[in-house]
Order: sequence, then C-alpha cells, then structure tokens
Amino acid sequence: MKKIHPSAVIEDGAILGDDVVIEAYAYVSKEAKIGNGVVIKQGARILSDTTIGDHSRVFSYAIVGDIPQDISYKDEQKSGVIIGQNSTIREFATINSGTAKGDGFTRIGDNAFIMAYCHIAHDCLLGDNIILANNATLAGHV
Repeated sequence: MKKIHPSAVIEDGAILGDDVVIEAYAYVSKEAKIGNGVVIKQGARILSDTTIGDHSRVFSYAIVGDIPQDISYKDEQKSGVIIGQNSTIREFATINSGTAKGDGFTRIGDNAFIMAYCHIAHDCLLGDNIILANNATLAGHV
C-alpha cells in the first residue's frame, strides 16, 4: 500500500510502484518512475526523467534529476537519472541529469550508498555496490 503524505507533491504522470512511502513536502515530477518499496523522505525532490529502482531510499532534502550544471545544456534535451535497486541517497546529496554529450542520463547501479552532501554531476556512470563518503564530488562524465 502506498503511503503519501498530504503535503507531498506528486505530479500527474509520475509512476509509483507498490508500497512506496513519500513523506512530507517531498516532490516527484511527472516524468519520474519510482520503484516498489522506495522511500522518499521529507523535502526530497525527484525531478526530470528519473528512475529510482526498487527498495531504494532517498533521504531528506536530496535533489535527484535537476538540470545539469553545464553551460551547453539546452532545456529541450531529454535528460534524467537512473538509479538501481537497493540504493541509498542520503541527506542533501545532489545528482544531476545527463546531457546530449552523453546519452542524456546520469546512471548509478544497484546497492549504491551515496552519503550526505555528495554531488554527482551530469553524465556520470557509476557501477554497482559503490560507496561515496560524505561531501564527495564527482564532476561530469566520470
């Protein structure tokens, strides 16, 4: 059963899996795809064409899928983030969408653990079972 706080904003068109929990003031864009058993904590923002795999957790005030910090980016480009299953994105982490210089997507594999205040820039391709410690920063195309 889905548990969605009344103050959360879920745009029409967002796809939510079974047993999703979305806490107060969280935001999910119309293009987002949220897997089964995903927990999105208070104030987190899931933007653009972002996919979050089953049983992942996005903690408070993390921002996933905002536009890339790349001056060549054009708003009309299709872009997003793909996060695998059983991944954890901790507080205030930022993960930017990809650009046309890549395939348009920033990708993170299964079982990732992204600690608080990390930044993963556009077009990064990160494998399974990775750990990024607090405040780690990855520039674009890593």
